[in-house]
Amino acid sequence: MFVTVVVKDTVILQPHRFDKDIITAVEDEIHMKYSNKILPDVGLCICLYDFISIGDPHIYPNQRGNCFVETTFRLIVFKPFIGEIITGRIMGSDPEQGLKIAIGFFNDIYIPPYLLAEPSRFDDETNQWQWVYEENALPYAYPQEIRFRVNSITFNTSLDSNPPRHVDERNKPPPATTATTTTGEEEPQLPEEKPPMIIIGRVNEPGLGLTSWWASSETGEDVSEETTTSQQKDDTILGSSSNLTSSGATSTSLFSNIDDQILNTEI
Repeated sequence: MFVTVVVKDTVILQPHRFDKDIITAVEDEIHMKYSNKILPDVGLCICLYDFISIGDPHIYPNQRGNCFVETTFRLIVFKPFIGEIITGRIMGSDPEQGLKIAIGFFNDIYIPPYLLAEPSRFDDETNQWQWVYEENALPYAYPQEIRFRVNSITFNTSLDSNPPRHVDERNKPPPATTATTTTGEEEPQLPEEKPPMIIIGRVNEPGLGLTSWWASSETGEDVSEETTTSQQKDDTILGSSSNLTSSGATSTSLFSNIDDQILNTEI
């Protein structure tokens, strides 16, 4: 679910940051530019992992006194692999787009109708999708916990990526309209704006769907073990992503088994 990417970037330090030591100042700039933002074709940046190299600072003429530092570093990036099983919560339903899922720090996950369990139908009265199993209608109810498999990941490259798109909107109200469910709760609807990164999931396999459907038969199954592992990684990331300015040694101890990918950025 999480990987590291190597980034080469020229970090620009403004004069009001010269009172800090070079490493702290560079860490702050990396945090503001990358943390909780989407890198196209890469994923959601979580936090700084460590530095590979920090070059000598240079001040050039006609640059308003800004300092330029050639830096190579690694970032923790959220990019689940195709086929990975993840547990999230249902945040919305739509007769055409299917389900919208959130996993706490990332909300742009969708399960289209053709990837729901078969046969499924949309109930206009409750505004919910339902899995029809042996003549019983099992609703995909908001905000129930759901287990899904990653089917594909797409990036919206038409958006301006300078600066990278910020996606941490957990404390903001839903941008779209809402609908009232049978329990009286307001259910957020799917947004019209295309997000910078979209994960498409599927639940048309045994063991996938609402976790309550399979609660009595999960003991000893591999899917339960895999989901628990993914959730533990999520909890670790959420606990550390707000601490970008902490030392690289602390981050390394938290993420000791993360695969490397290579990314070069040019400013």
